[in-house]
Amino acid sequence: MQHYLFTAAILIAALVLYSIGLVSGALLLFAGGGAFELWFWARIFARRRGPNHSSKRTREKLRAA
Repeated sequence: MQHYLFTAAILIAALVLYSIGLVSGALLLFAGGGAFELWFWARIFARRRGPNHSSKRTREKLRAA
C-alpha cells in the first residue's frame, strides 16, 4: 500500500511543479516536474522482484511448495 501512496505523491509533486513552472515561467521548476513524472512512470512500469513484491498467486504457489 505504501508503494502506491508514494507513487501517487510523486505524480502530485510533478503536477505541482509543472503548474508553478508554467505560471512563473521558471524553467527549473518545469524541468523538476518532468523529472518527477519520469520517476512516476518508471515506478509504474518497473518490474518488482523478490518474494515481498510478487503477486498473490505467486505467493500462494510458494507457500504450497
